[in-house]
Amino acid sequence: LRAASGALWGSTPLVVAVATFSTYAALGNRLDVATALTSLALFEILRFPLFMLPQVVNNVVEAMVSMERVESFLLDDERTPTPSAPLTAPGALFKCSTFMWDGRRVVQ
Repeated sequence: LRAASGALWGSTPLVVAVATFSTYAALGNRLDVATALTSLALFEILRFPLFMLPQVVNNVVEAMVSMERVESFLLDDERTPTPSAPLTAPGALFKCSTFMWDGRRVVQ
């Protein structure tokens, strides 16, 4: 899989250049040396930004999701602590209970 990815990464600029020059010539334009070399230089300049574009889009989406979660947390209603005395409102009351987390005693 890594070899195929490397081969694809290495051959993509060549495939793009051949496809672009073929399309340019098929549209009836004359392909001279100056146009070809200028195009190849521009393709080389654009290679890294286009390679990074999917990662940047993914990072922006992840940041938006994170911001929505933080906003939801900050705008959530405040919770009132449950008293340890007998409850007068809806809640849960545990008597003579032991709570464990990863085998360590937390509250008794």
